[in-house]
Amino acid sequence: MRWKKRDTKRVLIGLGLALLVLFLTARFYHPKPKAAHKPSRVKAGQKVSTPVSKRTSVSFPRPARTFPPLPRPLPRKLRAGAPKIVFIIDDVGHTMEYLDDFRRLGNLVTYAILPFLKNSAFFDRMSVDTGAEVILHIPLESVNGTIPGPGLIRTNMSNDYVLDILDRELDLLPHCIGANNHMGSKGTADLQLMEIILNRLKQRNLIFLDSMTTDQSVARKIGSMINLPILKRDVFLDNDATNPAAIREQVKLLADVARKQGYAIGIGHYHAATLRVLNEEIPRLQSEGFDMVSLRDILRLRKSK
Repeated sequence: MRWKKRDTKRVLIGLGLALLVLFLTARFYHPKPKAAHKPSRVKAGQKVSTPVSKRTSVSFPRPARTFPPLPRPLPRKLRAGAPKIVFIIDDVGHTMEYLDDFRRLGNLVTYAILPFLKNSAFFDRMSVDTGAEVILHIPLESVNGTIPGPGLIRTNMSNDYVLDILDRELDLLPHCIGANNHMGSKGTADLQLMEIILNRLKQRNLIFLDSMTTDQSVARKIGSMINLPILKRDVFLDNDATNPAAIREQVKLLADVARKQGYAIGIGHYHAATLRVLNEEIPRLQSEGFDMVSLRDILRLRKSK
């Protein structure tokens, strides 16, 4: 079979088209690189194992200290011979109700603020405006197992975990000068737990007020061992929180204690009746010669004696 001239022409045209296709393919086609590892999908509720070397402990988030401590008001001048009263308002942070009655008390009361609540940081900041003293209201384990709220510290927790929770609670309230216990009939009776808590408070130059929810408390015993002054509650003001007359009787009892021992510490709670009674009773007490003071004022008074 003879090779014709037109056959050569067809071959050349075919080669030219093939080269053109190869050129265009190389210029415009870019294949996606293969992924080195494709993560597997995890269904809701499915547990994922993590290498021990990368496992971290789970705890409460540490709040950012966006409100650095500010200078506190100078200590009040304590009048010689005048009986002194400290009013503590426990359970601050749950609600913004009764705010006007609370703010009107100014620095005549001490705020005992619960941690990890929606309004905890607000009341800590408000204390700067009112000049009120702030303490942390530590949720501690009770004998009957009642859960007092977030941030509960139990007697069966490890030392490190107790300190982790306590430090986070204290960091949440940068203006606090100390702490008292929220419930804690079991916690304050536990030697090991109170030694951990009180040593940490001492390291941070803070004070402790024992709310005396049990007569088995070892706070004063540990305090004397580590040289940390411990204050204690004298009177609960509002066990009957909806009865203003009963609250007034407790205020009178507190005043009697103050006359006898020179000072007294009363604990009330963030209730409507309690705040209104105190707004009425505190001016009356002042007119009778009582000084409304802070916990640090009481420590100064004790030290001077």
